[in-house]
Amino acid sequence: MNGKQLRIAKEAAEEALRIKSQFLADLSHEIRTPMTVIVGMSELILETGLDGHQRELAATIRNCAQNLLVVLDDTLDFSAIEAGKVKLDETSFSVEKLLGDMADYFSEKARRAKIELVFDSPSSAAALITGPGGRLRQVVVNLIGNALKFTKPGGTVLVQAETLAETQDEMTISLSVKDSGIGIAPEAVAKLFQPFSQADSADNKQYGGTGLGLAISRKIIEAMGGHIDLDTKPGVGSTFHFAVQLRKQAVSVDWRSMPSGTTKGQGVAEHPSLRVLVVEDNPANQLVTLLLLKKLGHDAQAVDNGRQAVNCLKLFRFDLIFMDCHMPEMDGFEATANIRQMDLLSGRHTPIVALTANALEGDRRNCLVNGMDDYLPKPVETKDLDGIISKVGAYAQNRITQ
Repeated sequence: MNGKQLRIAKEAAEEALRIKSQFLADLSHEIRTPMTVIVGMSELILETGLDGHQRELAATIRNCAQNLLVVLDDTLDFSAIEAGKVKLDETSFSVEKLLGDMADYFSEKARRAKIELVFDSPSSAAALITGPGGRLRQVVVNLIGNALKFTKPGGTVLVQAETLAETQDEMTISLSVKDSGIGIAPEAVAKLFQPFSQADSADNKQYGGTGLGLAISRKIIEAMGGHIDLDTKPGVGSTFHFAVQLRKQAVSVDWRSMPSGTTKGQGVAEHPSLRVLVVEDNPANQLVTLLLLKKLGHDAQAVDNGRQAVNCLKLFRFDLIFMDCHMPEMDGFEATANIRQMDLLSGRHTPIVALTANALEGDRRNCLVNGMDDYLPKPVETKDLDGIISKVGAYAQNRITQ
C-alpha cells in the first residue's frame, strides 16, 4: 500500500470514527431526554398514597429505567475506551463522602435483597483529595453492584477503605469490596475482565448484565496507575481490591467540592429555600424538574431557552440556574457566556449547573470550560438535585459570613 492509499485509508477510518461518535452522542441524548421524565415521574408517583400493588408497579418502572441507563452508560463508555479515550476527570472529593454516597445509593437495594451492606473507612478518609472522583465512583458502583448481584439473601458485602501511605501532598488509598457470594472458578478468572464476558455463560441468563462493567473498571484503574486484583473461592465469595495514589487538596472555598450539609429523612439535606431558574426547552422535562425542586421546598420557575433566561435575569435575581445545553434560539453555552458578562457588571456570581442529556466523555469538561459551575447528566433524581443545591447553599452562606 503506497502513501496515497495509506492516507485515504486513514481518512476513511477517521471519518468512520467521527460518524460513530456522533451517532452515539445523538443516541445518548435522545434516550436520556424521555428517561428524565420516566425516572423523575416514577419517583414522584412513589411518594404519593399508593397501595402495595401500585407501589410495586411504580417501583418496577423506576428500577427498569435505571437498569436501562446502566446498559447505555456501559456501552457508551466502552466505545470511548475502545477508541483509546479514557479521560480522567479532576474533582475534589473525600473517600468518606464517596462511601457515604455509596451507602445512600445501595442501602435500599441491599435491604430488599436481605443482604447486610457494611462500610468501613479510617479517619483519614475525611481528607479532601483531588483526582478522578467521578471515575473512581464509577468503579466502586460497579464493584458493589456486582457484589450485591452475586450474593444470596442473608449474605454480607463489606466495603473497606484503607490508607496505605500518606505524605504532606499525597495519599495512597486501597479499597476492597468483599462478598459472601457464589465465588468464581479459577478457570473463569482469566476472562472475567474481558469485555462482553462473564464468569459463566449461565450467569448472564440468571443475573443479567452486559459483561462490560469489570472491563471498564480495570481500564479506569489502570489509567490511574493502579491495578484491580481478585481473591475468590467458589461457594465462599470474592474480594475485588485496588490501590491508587491521589493528591491531597489544600482547603479552599469551592462550592463544587463542599459537603452537602446536614441530612435528614431520605438523604435530603437541610438548607434554605432558593430561587431557582430552570432553562429547558422540553415541556415534560420542565415539569418534572420543577416538581422535584418544589418537593425539595424551593421556589422554581422555568423558561424555554437561553434567550429567555438572559432576559429573565435582567429583571430578577436567582440563587441557582439549571441550564440545558441544546435549545432553540440561544443554547446553554451562549446563554452562560451572556450571564457571565452580566455577572462582571453586577459583581455577583450566579451559579449555573448544566442539566443536560449530553453524557458522553468530555461533555462535563465542555460545560465547565464554557463557564458553567457544575454538571448533572439527565435523568436526575431528587438526591442529585439536592446534592448540588446543598453545595450552592453552603457556598452562599460561606460568602455571607466572610
